[in-house]
Amino acid sequence: MNYTLRNVKIKSSWFDLDGKFKKMKAEGLHLYLSLFKFRLHNQSFEHYFLTSIKLLRQETGFTKKQILDLLKLQQKLKVINIQNVTRWDRFLDSEGRIPDNHILQITATDIPELNEVTKGTGQTIQQPMTDDDFYISLEFALLELYIEKGLNYKYFPLLCLMKKLQNGNVEKKAYMTIKKMADHLGYDKDYVNKLVHQMNKAYVLFSHYRKNCKDGHYFEHHLLQSVKEQEKFLRNFKNEIDKNISTRMRL
Repeated sequence: MNYTLRNVKIKSSWFDLDGKFKKMKAEGLHLYLSLFKFRLHNQSFEHYFLTSIKLLRQETGFTKKQILDLLKLQQKLKVINIQNVTRWDRFLDSEGRIPDNHILQITATDIPELNEVTKGTGQTIQQPMTDDDFYISLEFALLELYIEKGLNYKYFPLLCLMKKLQNGNVEKKAYMTIKKMADHLGYDKDYVNKLVHQMNKAYVLFSHYRKNCKDGHYFEHHLLQSVKEQEKFLRNFKNEIDKNISTRMRL
C-alpha cells in the first residue's frame, strides 16, 4: 500500500540517548511509520488510523505476535493509543489466539505541537511550542527509495538520527561520531559503521573525511534530503562517494 501523506513529523527527542527509540527499536519505528499507509484524512485527530494485525503483518513482514507486542509497547510508551482495545486479554479470541482481522482504531499521541508564526516577509512557518516539540520531517518517498536500493527499515533510525543532528545546521551536515550514534540508537558501533558504508554505496549519504585542528580526523555526513534532489546530490557528491567506496573508508 502507499503512504497517505508526503511527510511525517517525528519528535527529535525519540532519538536522544534516553529517548523512546531505544525501547521501540527499528521494528517499532517501522511499524509506526507503516501506520501511515492506513491514515484517514479529515478526522478529529491529527493522525487517525484504521488497520488490523493482518494488514500490518502484510506491510511489515512481522509475525502476529511481533506486531501485537509492538503495539502494546507503543501504547505503553504513549506513542499511540488504540481506542477500541481496553484490555489485551479480551482482544484475544476464546482460544487465546491473536485475531487477524479485528479492526484497530489507532491515534498517534506523541506528536509535535506547533505554532504557526508569520514572519516579516509574510511567510508562515511552524515553530515548536516547547523544547520537547522539536521535530524531524521524514519524506515517505525517500523511505521508499531506500527500500528500492536495498536499504531496509533498519536504516531508517540512522536516517532519523542524522536528520536530528542536522537540525539548525544551515549546511545540513551531521558531525556526531559513529560511536556516539551507536550509543543513541542502542546499536553496535561496527553495525552503524556498516550501515553508513551501505548508505554511501547506495548514494543516499556522503561521508566526508576531514582533518580537525588536533591532528585527528572526523566525518561530515551529508544526507540526500529528498527524492527530488537526487540529481543535484549525485552531481555534488558522486565522485567523492566513489572514492570512499574504492578506498574502503574506515569510520
